[in-house]
Amino acid sequence: MKADLNSMGRFRSTPRPCLELNDNAKVRRRSRLESHTSPNRLHNIVKDVCEAMWKRLQPLYMPEPSQKMLEEIAEGFQRRWNFPHCIGAIDGKHVIVQAPPNSGSIFYNYKGTYSRVLLALVDHDYCFTAVAIGAYGSQSDGGIFAASELGKSLNNGRFPLPNPTSLPEAQNLGQLPFVMAGDEAFPLKTNIMRPYPGKQLPDEKRIYTIIVSQDHAG
Repeated sequence: MKADLNSMGRFRSTPRPCLELNDNAKVRRRSRLESHTSPNRLHNIVKDVCEAMWKRLQPLYMPEPSQKMLEEIAEGFQRRWNFPHCIGAIDGKHVIVQAPPNSGSIFYNYKGTYSRVLLALVDHDYCFTAVAIGAYGSQSDGGIFAASELGKSLNNGRFPLPNPTSLPEAQNLGQLPFVMAGDEAFPLKTNIMRPYPGKQLPDEKRIYTIIVSQDHAG
């Protein structure tokens, strides 16, 4: 059974009086506390508490994106970063971990460390809009995105993208889609923009790459 935040009291240990202890006494007390809770029990407690926190807090602090929300984010990107029709910047962050026993190279990343990956879509103020947490360090950002709920919903049309509109100062370009800004790890698609590769670029491509890279890196 998953824990609910209202029932988290069942995980509290029995209160003990606070005492001034010397180092040896602290070690003995810590040993007694550790012996009272098995590693499997601790694992389940942490997992249940995290799931309960997510269930209760996610609707308040990171609700599922709506079309109206994404339109407001796009206005923020236009105002703050001079990037029209952008609904978010997406990137992966490697969180270093100690490789579990017998895990081989599955956690080993291109930076030479072991990690889990936090993939996040953020708005113009660096706030999370959507996340995919826990991928192996050996996986690429593009692969993680494709396998995530965010990537799947974008590919099958379930993601609530605003309808294409024209830009006020570029009506001649017609109706343009709303996009996410990523780096070279992500595929170039109708709704995903990335910098041009290479360094010797014509002015138009160079300026575009600067804007996308600035928007992506913040």
